[in-house]
Amino acid sequence: ASVGSTPLGMFRIDREKDTAWLSWLIAPRFRGLGLGREMVGQALLLPLLRGKKVCARIKQENIPSKRIAKALGFERTASGALEEWTLGRKGLYSSK
Repeated sequence: ASVGSTPLGMFRIDREKDTAWLSWLIAPRFRGLGLGREMVGQALLLPLLRGKKVCARIKQENIPSKRIAKALGFERTASGALEEWTLGRKGLYSSK
């Protein structure tokens, strides 16, 4: 993702069978502006995620990414140094 020619961050989707694993990164100078939430929220609208279990692995100390995940309807489903977050009932494309 970019603003003009300036990269603001990165978003990635890795697909494994019926699961889509999301990852994102916001450039330091653009953090705290709500751009991460906007970027991930827009990505959740992609048709390729329909019917998939949508997950993210987030480092335990990455509080901003955990806030983004929680705000968009993800729920923490596994703890540890690398936490697993899964799009829950309140999230898009959830079948529950």
